[in-house]
Amino acid sequence: MPKSELTLKIERQAIKQFSKFGVFICPEVTFERAWIKEEPANVSINEFNFNPKYTQVEGKYIRTEILDLLESNSQKGWICYEIKISKSDFRSKAIKSFVGNYNYYLMPNDLYEQVKNEIPREIGAYSYDGKILKLVKKAKRQKLIDDMDKQLSNGMIRSLSRERDKEFEKAKNLCSKNIKEYISKLEQEIEEKSEKLWNLKHYSGFPIPEEEIKELNIELDVLTDIEKELKNRIINF
Repeated sequence: MPKSELTLKIERQAIKQFSKFGVFICPEVTFERAWIKEEPANVSINEFNFNPKYTQVEGKYIRTEILDLLESNSQKGWICYEIKISKSDFRSKAIKSFVGNYNYYLMPNDLYEQVKNEIPREIGAYSYDGKILKLVKKAKRQKLIDDMDKQLSNGMIRSLSRERDKEFEKAKNLCSKNIKEYISKLEQEIEEKSEKLWNLKHYSGFPIPEEEIKELNIELDVLTDIEKELKNRIINF
């Protein structure tokens, strides 16, 4: 499901505002967690799979979850962020993947005022006024589930790799667009110079402008070579 414009604004502001030395932040980070029916088991996946205490439990499974934003902070550890933009979104039964050392909601100002008394005591919140995110409730430090550090590390690496590929593709598309625009200008310039050359060659007066014809031929050769090279680069981009 595509993200709303408000969700994207909050996401972009969080990345911009929270990024600093010693901090890495990335959207849409996946990780795995053990569940029993509709509740997280709060144990490592290894224990969940091999400890006799859990092997016969009914309704057990491993669920892949997605964090809206995950921050790796050299001083604070892992910080998880959930973006909520409406009361129904906040109160929905969708999974809230608060598995970090610190966990926060990111939401518009008006929504925070409506639901602030429903936010669990250990979960923090930032409110968004359309420009910046303001800390309105501090999160309490939580102990990580065994092996969650590894899960989050792997998820962060996967997501950073994905984001790098997206940025590379975006840059490549921008370069391709700029090259195509430049080729279009070259083609127009070649056409104009070709027309001027034709007129000079068919000039009926004297003296014949041989020097100007020679210069135009050289210019057209250079421009044509550049155009050909750029078109080859577009094909092989």
